Amino acid sequence: MCKKEGFLTFWEIIKAILMGIVEGITEWLPISSTGHMILLEQIVKFNASEEFMSMFRVVIQLGAILAVVVLFWGKLWPFGLRQGRVISKPSVWSLWFKVVAATLPVLVISPLDDWMEAHFYNYITVAAMLILLALGASDETICADFVQSNTCRKEEIEALWAEHAEEIAARPEQKYFYLGISGVHPDDGPFVLQTIREQYGTTDAYLEAEYGLTPARLMRLRRMYLE
Repeated sequence: MCKKEGFLTFWEIIKAILMGIVEGITEWLPISSTGHMILLEQIVKFNASEEFMSMFRVVIQLGAILAVVVLFWGKLWPFGLRQGRVISKPSVWSLWFKVVAATLPVLVISPLDDWMEAHFYNYITVAAMLILLALGASDETICADFVQSNTCRKEEIEALWAEHAEEIAARPEQKYFYLGISGVHPDDGPFVLQTIREQYGTTDAYLEAEYGLTPARLMRLRRMYLE
């Protein structure tokens, strides 16, 4: 029994190291580190509770944050020495003011964290949208395939509803909430596409900025799978 538990612990450590490698690499590339972590979690499943995983997804990013602090300490610390005297760096204070200003919107939308997680933090949303966007599918095709995910995951959705039957009976709106955890909300597809175009102009510009898929790479990808 002890040997089995030791093996499981060792395997969990290996999984954590693998997740750390993916986080460390993708954090410094023009791609979504969180998106890749979501996808990897479906392959490398931890033997841990959801509460632990929620904490792990936050803590694992501390390494990348610490690396930034170490590498750019001289540019982040607003004080310096000149002729033996401590001086203030106006340019660094200006930088920190901008950082604080950029953080304020996060504080404003933080009460919507549960809603955002239920709608967007699942691998179905990430994988389906990325594949279809990369292949140049129309909005109608993307949204139709997006909704079809609920048919494919009908058993998982119904099992989750059954698990929370008492809560849903008391608060019927929770049924829609749990739909977004095991499945997808039909109105999320158009909303995501609209948001991408508002922020990036086009879906191709989004794929290049976030995932490094240049027009040439997209063309090769589409020729490979569509021709």
